[in-house]
Amino acid sequence: MASGEAFSEFTESPPLFPPTYKFEIDSCNYNLRRKPAWTDRILFRYTKNAYSNVLLGLKQNNYCSHHNYTQSDHKPVFSSFNIKVFSTPSDLPNVTFNINNNRWRVDDDNTATYRYTHHTMVPSTWDWIGLYPSQFTSMEEDRISYVYASTKPAEGPDESEPWYQVVFTDQGLLTPGKYCLLYIHAQFEDILGMSEPFECGTLSAVLGVPNTTSTNTVELSLCKGHMFCYNDPQCVCISHSIS
Repeated sequence: MASGEAFSEFTESPPLFPPTYKFEIDSCNYNLRRKPAWTDRILFRYTKNAYSNVLLGLKQNNYCSHHNYTQSDHKPVFSSFNIKVFSTPSDLPNVTFNINNNRWRVDDDNTATYRYTHHTMVPSTWDWIGLYPSQFTSMEEDRISYVYASTKPAEGPDESEPWYQVVFTDQGLLTPGKYCLLYIHAQFEDILGMSEPFECGTLSAVLGVPNTTSTNTVELSLCKGHMFCYNDPQCVCISHSIS
């Protein structure tokens, strides 16, 4: 510490706020038995040339303290940054989702189809795909469920290139609404792809069945493979009623 070698690779902007220690609890008054000091700090570092042919960037927007926070003898500090990650999306092996042909329903298994736009991308079993509300604000707190990525190609809308599929089980979605999918690279925790927002409805909404509060009763036929046979005489199915 005395030689200045500790945290020498990190940067700190000059703190322009008052010392954050030591305060009397539940007060904004300093405890004068200790000399006020800036003990709460934010240091940062980044490597501009971490990737070939890409120049990263970081700009600190502010560096402040929460002076009105009184539950501690410290005042917490905060800072926000603008971070330039990649100059264009083509710099990453992006993942493209195809959700349009899938009718997602609550309380049912739902399938997501996706492909890698860079053919050199090798799928990893540790990559994962997360399900989020379309208006999510936190990747941790707002995640509804996730599945690990598949490494086996499956059928897709374009047979000229490999597509992959994963299945979200019926416990994942319990509420109708708008959702989206994120593909996360496990090694670097990068977001390699994000789907367009899509609707997830109830069984009756997907089929266009009248509102369940109606007095009418609609007979539906549901085959064992969870695909609707529309009373196909060749299909062995079970009958359901929705009132």
